[in-house]
Amino acid sequence: MVCVTLAVSLDISSIHGARSTVARGRVDTTKRLDALQARKLLSRILREGAIAFSRHARDAMEDDDLTEPDVVNTLRCGSTAERKLVKGTWRYRLETTRMGAVVAFRGDSEAIIVTVWRTRERGR
Repeated sequence: MVCVTLAVSLDISSIHGARSTVARGRVDTTKRLDALQARKLLSRILREGAIAFSRHARDAMEDDDLTEPDVVNTLRCGSTAERKLVKGTWRYRLETTRMGAVVAFRGDSEAIIVTVWRTRERGR
């Protein structure tokens, strides 16, 4: 699978600010993260933290014939398409050409997959 991400145009000061915020290890996930901050935090959680699946995500995975590795690949390779506040929690939608997922952060070391979906049939 080839990862394709959208290029994000940022000024240098915002890049350095995002790097230092995530690199320090303490990210305030109760506040809205920009696309770069969310991507860096999610990458770190995938390497060092924990990923959990909501019951809804598990049901959606079964309905769309998706596996945990499918979802993890979507998290690794997907572009951050949208950030939305739902019931007091910031949720981040990631998409590839074949799949999508919505993730929420539980602190700076755990992410929960809220839902997933297939956008294109397997093998097409």
